[in-house]
Order: sequence, then structure tokens, then C-alpha cells
Amino acid sequence: MTHNDVFGETEMKIAMVTLVMVLTCSCQKDNPALRGSEETMERREEVRKIAASYFHSGVDIIRGPLTVREVQKELIKAGKRPGEVAGWTELKAELRQGDELYFCETDTASWSELRGRTGYLAIRQNEIIGVALTSMN
Repeated sequence: MTHNDVFGETEMKIAMVTLVMVLTCSCQKDNPALRGSEETMERREEVRKIAASYFHSGVDIIRGPLTVREVQKELIKAGKRPGEVAGWTELKAELRQGDELYFCETDTASWSELRGRTGYLAIRQNEIIGVALTSMN
């Protein structure tokens, strides 16, 4: 007697997919790597609120936390010299251990209202201590 005698091919596929889903879900509950990403997502939402308050605008994009090296690589990749980006040199000089860097872009409404901003934020204890803008209108 083979498994095809008990289950048809479709039933077997459904059983296997169900088993994979159950195992995946049960493993995710205690996975520290996934907990870390949840914490990162929660932190980004906090940073989004901080940035929205600072810019008096909604925020569509938040990425980070980033290192100084990552920011500089992004700037160079975008064709900008880090030292020529408004506020970057000052922002870097203000950084201390524990500070966070995030990329931020305000929402579509802010751009249509000619007050849009894109750039990098330095955050210390939930307060923006510096901004390096890569574009604004």
C-alpha cells in the first residue's frame, strides 16, 4: 500500500503545505532574529513619528538604522559627494555612541505643497539632533 492509496496527489500536496505552514508559524514565535526585525519595525514607526513632528509633515519612507559608512556609500551611489550634502559634515560631527541614523522622505502631500524633504536624520534619545538634506522643494 502506497501513500497514493490513502491520499490522492492533491490531498498530499495540501497536507504538505499545511504541515510546512504549521511548522513555520510555530518556529517564528520564539525566533530571536524575527523578534529583532519586529523591534526594528517598531523603532522605525517611532522614528517616523519623530520625523513627522520635526518636519510638520507625513513621512512616507524611513530606512535604518544606518551606519555613517552606509550613508556615505548611499550618497556616493546617488552621485553626491558626502561633504557637499547640506548638513552632513555638521551632522557627523555631532554623532555620539548610541545615536541613530535614518534615511527619511516626507509624504507626497508635502512635495505637492512645496515643502518636501529627503535626507538623513540623526536621533539621540528620541530627539533629532541633526539633518542632512539630499533634496527639498
